Parts: sequence; structure tokens; C-alpha cells
Amino acid sequence: MASLQRKGLQARILTSEDEEKLKRDQTLVSDFKQQKLEQEAQKNWDLFYKRNSTNFFKDRHWTTREFEELRSCREQNPLYDTERCKVFQCDLTKDDLLDHVPPESVDVVMLIFVLSAVHPDKMHLVLQNIYKCHGCSS
Repeated sequence: MASLQRKGLQARILTSEDEEKLKRDQTLVSDFKQQKLEQEAQKNWDLFYKRNSTNFFKDRHWTTREFEELRSCREQNPLYDTERCKVFQCDLTKDDLLDHVPPESVDVVMLIFVLSAVHPDKMHLVLQNIYKCHGCSS
């Protein structure tokens, strides 16, 4: 059996000059730029996705294809109980989930590609928001 060769990216070894530069420059972006990026996040994501959608991202509508049985279940299945199953969208960084869902009433939370898109400063708020509705808090 032929030996396997490891292919891919190799970590670059930093020079002492590189290390000094990293120590001096701890600010990644200015506060102004940070706020601007945060305010224009949707627009920037749309542009980024449009540029890169054929390269490595799944189509945004992949959940419709992957979870077709759930959608058809909701639309056609008489056993689907709208009192027990509620589908909605919200901004977890702004909206209060308790406006849509009673406390401690959720068994499953599906967060596909969600948490990686949340600003680190808002991550705690998002997780608290989910935790209030999830049945694990009792």
C-alpha cells in the first residue's frame, strides 16, 4: 500500500519581526469600521455569498431540499399540530424569543449556520435567549 502524503496548507513559521508586529498591533479594526461592518452585515453577506456561492457554500435554500419531509409534513399532514409546532424566524440578537414561544417549552432548537454568524459581543445574549425557551432550564 502506498504511503499517504499529507496535502494542504502548512503553517507559516513567523519571523521575530512578524511576532513583534503582532504584539504591537492588537487592534484588528477600528471601532468605526467595526460598527460599520456590523450595521451593513446583511448587505456584506449578500455580496459575499453572491461572489462565492459557486465555490464552497451550499445554496441558502438547501434546508428546503434537505428537510423536504418537514415542509411537506407541515403543509399536507393532518397530524401536524400547529399548536405544538411553531415555525418562525427572528433575529436572536434583537428579538425576544419569549414573544413567540412560551418559557421552557422547546425540546429542539435548530441553529444551522447561526452561531458562527453572531458577533462575539452578542453571543451571550443569543444563548440566553435560546436558553429561556429550551426545556433544559428547569
